[in-house]
Amino acid sequence: ADEEDEPTVLATDPEAADIAQADEEDEPATFAAPRDSYSADSINELLEQAALSDDDGMASDEAPEGMILDDDALLSAPADGPKNEPGRLLQALAEQTARLAPDSELVDIVKALTPVSYRAGVLLLAYDRSSMTQHYVRVLQDATSLKTLNRAFQTVQAHGRIEITAQLPREDEDAKAGLRRCTLEEREALAQQPFVKDFNQIFGSDVIDARIREST
Repeated sequence: ADEEDEPTVLATDPEAADIAQADEEDEPATFAAPRDSYSADSINELLEQAALSDDDGMASDEAPEGMILDDDALLSAPADGPKNEPGRLLQALAEQTARLAPDSELVDIVKALTPVSYRAGVLLLAYDRSSMTQHYVRVLQDATSLKTLNRAFQTVQAHGRIEITAQLPREDEDAKAGLRRCTLEEREALAQQPFVKDFNQIFGSDVIDARIREST
């Protein structure tokens, strides 16, 4: 009889009852998650989601202003190559600008620009602050002018666009050394020289600027 009474005494003990109740409440909280929530398939799914996430813990570089890096059309645009050499694209831009706006000052302005690069569908051009007049700079920066240039360029590269930057003036060291900047035609001829052509093919580079000695 004593053995049968003992559980009754312990069960009516408030402290023991609280402990027992706490244990019963803790167990469902600890093991409430379904067994299949941590299955191999769900773990693999979580790993795949993590791999696809853009957040890799590294600071991301900011995209240049006006450049749409998530545009599939631009990202799939061809990179620099023989047909997409910046100088050649600039020449094509000049021809198409003359066709679309034959009476515009842009025709002469485009000829004065320097090709810098062609990446992800964006042709970067530069103008020389030391030689381009303020009037031409204002015309070049006008929204209507930029639309015209982009329309002209998109007849050459369907998803391409133009970006223009200011080129800082250089010290007149070239003149002191008897040198001058190559024209577009001279740069193209230089790029076809065997050594230069092989070098560009190996390193994926382009002739975007060059100096030659002035003839006397």
